[in-house]
Amino acid sequence: LPGLGPRSARRAALALLKRREQLLVPLAATSNAAMVRKLGRNWQRLHRLVYAVATAGVVHYWWLVKRDITQPAIYALVLTLLLGSRLLFSARRQTIENR
Repeated sequence: LPGLGPRSARRAALALLKRREQLLVPLAATSNAAMVRKLGRNWQRLHRLVYAVATAGVVHYWWLVKRDITQPAIYALVLTLLLGSRLLFSARRQTIENR
């Protein structure tokens, strides 16, 4: 991380890792069919956290890499393409439904 010492950068990366793991717990706990039925539409809202978790994962990996950032850059590009296509698909579907 630019501007941070190695110790501070390590703390920031570990804090992000811990937060990401905390966000994964409710996703894992509610990923079975019974919880999908029980939560109804709230299940979908909860599972949108996966976007934040994926982004945090890429950022965490980027912070851990010291020299060659090619691999994290590829992951960031792939995630951007996937989330972008998801956004376009969602916008297109809403446009069709609103006609």
